[in-house]
Amino acid sequence: MSLVRKHTALLLVEGFTEVEFYNSLADKKFKSVTKKIKNLEGNFNINAKIIDAAYNFSQERVGSPPFNYEYVVSEIQKLERFKTLHPVIANIMIESLFFIDIDGIYNFLRAKHSTRNPKKYTNFRILRHQDLSKVFKTYGSSYSKGKKCQGLVNSLDLEKIIKAASEISSLIELVNSKGKGKTESSSKKGK
Repeated sequence: MSLVRKHTALLLVEGFTEVEFYNSLADKKFKSVTKKIKNLEGNFNINAKIIDAAYNFSQERVGSPPFNYEYVVSEIQKLERFKTLHPVIANIMIESLFFIDIDGIYNFLRAKHSTRNPKKYTNFRILRHQDLSKVFKTYGSSYSKGKKCQGLVNSLDLEKIIKAASEISSLIELVNSKGKGKTESSSKKGK
């Protein structure tokens, strides 16, 4: 008797905010794909964390060095139940993506319309977590990178973020294709 295994996406993320965002995204956009999200709690010791997460995942147990793709692949290929690794490396901070829906941030903070300045935040790619912290502080709240911010992600318009951020739409396409699609980095390797 052969076992049929469902496709599962293992998403390794940096902190609690990313867990909340990608859980919400996966619930709404990953079609019939099972997902597991693992918080690596920062990107220090990244290679060991990825290998450990892949090992634990394959066993069904429930300073920033660069990500060494070749090393990690060579280690996880030794795992019988682990098929492929498609790295989707974040080029911008998760907080940068949040600024795509600045109105959602303002609504979350219950900011008065007369005090809002959404044009200040139109170039989301240059904005960082420090900018989000400043917005929060302006409205009497606080934001700390890597900490939970209950309700923020639910106040954001994910469709708006997906449309504006090609990184997110590419991730959705890759996961829904069960890893058979090409990522931007894999299509460049062939050139």
